[in-house]
Amino acid sequence: MSDVRYRRKMIDGAPVVAAPAEIDITTADQSRAACGRRTSEPRSRRQEVRLSPHAELQALSDNALLARLRPLPRGSAEREAICEILLSRYAGLVRSCLRPYQLSPEPAEDLLQAGYVGLLKAINGFDRRYGDSLAAYAAPCISGEIKRHFRDRRSQIRVRRQDQELPE
Repeated sequence: MSDVRYRRKMIDGAPVVAAPAEIDITTADQSRAACGRRTSEPRSRRQEVRLSPHAELQALSDNALLARLRPLPRGSAEREAICEILLSRYAGLVRSCLRPYQLSPEPAEDLLQAGYVGLLKAINGFDRRYGDSLAAYAAPCISGEIKRHFRDRRSQIRVRRQDQELPE
């Protein structure tokens, strides 16, 4: 082992306890510039943090997103963004609805996809006049879609869903 002497230095007002003597410790601005990072320039010159295009939507509550979703036409970019945000927020609910079916022979990806289809149906069919909680409305929709998936796939004879369901 080589005999390395350590010395104390101050970087940005904080002491660096041990630094090898042969390593030249410079100021923080000089080391950032050497690494290709920006130095501490005036705030107006710094590159501002760019937010995702839908950052304002992500800050909204679920009820505000659902109220904004209702009048939008299907296929619009804003509607798709709102649906993506709600899908990501309620992914845990879909997984919790899948727990009773973990040991089934059906592939987990298929069940997860059926759960997300149920969540999308719940998002599109939710009406605040009947309650404020999307989770309370979505849970039966998700589990119902998973049960329909089992009903459609388990039969030896393939019967269309329209023929399986009774007309109301």
